[in-house]
Amino acid sequence: MLCEHCKKRTATAHITETVNGYTKEMNLCSLCASELSFNGFLNPVSISGLLSSVFTPATAEAPKKKCPLCGRTASQIAVSGEAGCAECYKVFESELLSPITRIHGKARHIGKKPKFSEKEDSVDIIKEKEEKLREAIAAEDFETAASLRDEIRNLKEGKGNE
Repeated sequence: MLCEHCKKRTATAHITETVNGYTKEMNLCSLCASELSFNGFLNPVSISGLLSSVFTPATAEAPKKKCPLCGRTASQIAVSGEAGCAECYKVFESELLSPITRIHGKARHIGKKPKFSEKEDSVDIIKEKEEKLREAIAAEDFETAASLRDEIRNLKEGKGNE
């Protein structure tokens, strides 16, 4: 099979690239693969390149939207791979949610957190348990509902799961 780029040499590398759900496959010779920066697993990936490749088209359509705090635009964030400030995450939530979810699997942080955020965690846990409680009541699973009710009460009183 000939290289799809130069159409002169035998293709020795099969490259599969998926961007925004679209898959592109190429068969390249080793020379074209190195010229096009497909050096196998040794090719470094920059976060800015990754973000700019997964940013939604809506980002390019809304260049006038700016962060009121730092003045950054969505396209500047896509190019640099960095938000200017914490407010950028609120201002560009709709633009950032999809790429962050694709890159990390989830848009919600899961991992180490500072100790001062424990109260925020309990609020999230209470909300999750209240949703499970509603589901249990709807399914008429009253034993589970009673257990969840007690857990929620304990969390609200600061007792944890007892």
